Amino acid sequence: MRLRLSDTFRVIFFLAFFGLTIANGHVQAALGLQSGINLANLDRTCKPCADFYQFADGGWIKNNAIPASVSTWGNFSVLAARNRDVLHQILNSAQAANAAPGSNRQKIGDFYAACMNTAAIDAAGTKPIDSLLALAGAATAQNLATTLTTLHASGIDAFFNLGPGADYHDATLNIAQLRPSGLGLPGRDYYFLTDARTGQIRAAYVTHVAKMFQLLRDSADAADAEAQSVMGLETQLAQNTLGRVETRDPASTYHKMTLADAQALAPALDLAAIFAQSGVPATVAVNVTQPKYFKALSAILSAAK
Repeated sequence: MRLRLSDTFRVIFFLAFFGLTIANGHVQAALGLQSGINLANLDRTCKPCADFYQFADGGWIKNNAIPASVSTWGNFSVLAARNRDVLHQILNSAQAANAAPGSNRQKIGDFYAACMNTAAIDAAGTKPIDSLLALAGAATAQNLATTLTTLHASGIDAFFNLGPGADYHDATLNIAQLRPSGLGLPGRDYYFLTDARTGQIRAAYVTHVAKMFQLLRDSADAADAEAQSVMGLETQLAQNTLGRVETRDPASTYHKMTLADAQALAPALDLAAIFAQSGVPATVAVNVTQPKYFKALSAILSAAK
């Protein structure tokens, strides 16, 4: 039987392919290289067509229990842990190196040593943030813009976050993005679910917040009252915050408008001053990711005057 020209080329291709595969196996063995696929990670007792995930990862799952200190574990977790170990070694080495003054190695070592000096940290107490605490405690409607921009510049995204981001409909264009900065609990549902476990989480959170106020030298009674106020405020904000499913939909978080329109949406926020103090041009377009949240925040701030 004579082969067609196309069949001949197919035979040649497969012979060459399998020959290359075998050759690569010999080369890898000679060089001590390992395949990226570890057969020990497979679960051969499971048929691939029945449960491919179990077939592909069952061996790894069986041999790698989740450590008690974490909630999830996987190869990327292992990689992250190894990276932390390497960084730890680098930092320890820099700390002990007695490097030349002014060098990057000296700066890294000193910075790490300062972070690890828990005795000095405990002795300092709240002194490093006392100015920010005083600023927050003296907030009024008149100085709200300055208070918020100062806190934001210090890494404290009070109420919201302002920053640049790509226009959802024009990736070549960066516009201003106004986003809620998040709640104390992991998500809005934690404030409203009625099951026993979530109720315990809310109670524990209030206790934690009260403890933070006590560490700021407030009395126990005052701290308890302040913690309840925090919980009440966060619950109000949560009522007007999108849930996790909604935030996954880009259409739900794209509301492009002018700065004037954003200001009209949230009149209690002096967005013009906030933009100016943050170095954002007043002419830039703004995406208010959650208009309902900012409208509610403005109402809450107005009522608090």
